[in-house]
Amino acid sequence: HKENGNILLVEDVKTNQMIAKKMLRETETEITIANNGKEAVQACQKKRFDVIFMDCRMPVMDGYEATRAIREMEASMDDSSIRVPIIALTANVSEEDKLLCTEAGMDSILT
Repeated sequence: HKENGNILLVEDVKTNQMIAKKMLRETETEITIANNGKEAVQACQKKRFDVIFMDCRMPVMDGYEATRAIREMEASMDDSSIRVPIIALTANVSEEDKLLCTEAGMDSILT
């Protein structure tokens, strides 16, 4: 676990993974990659992350469903004060998309 924390990057497009990972490396954090929402939920069952960057539209399990599952896991923990920030990664910034992110339990949106 690096000095500045752990990041979970949830992104299904390999090129986007490489770009984001290169940008995040400068933060001196440990970066874990999940290729879809299902992998993200599984990663959160095994490890605590300081922040999650979550793509919204992915195969297998999308970012909205994964975020809801992560929030349910957090709510069921003994220490319910643990709430990892989840930041949506999306090219869509319509009001409907923002509402979907908020309703799923995401904290912020990066476009």
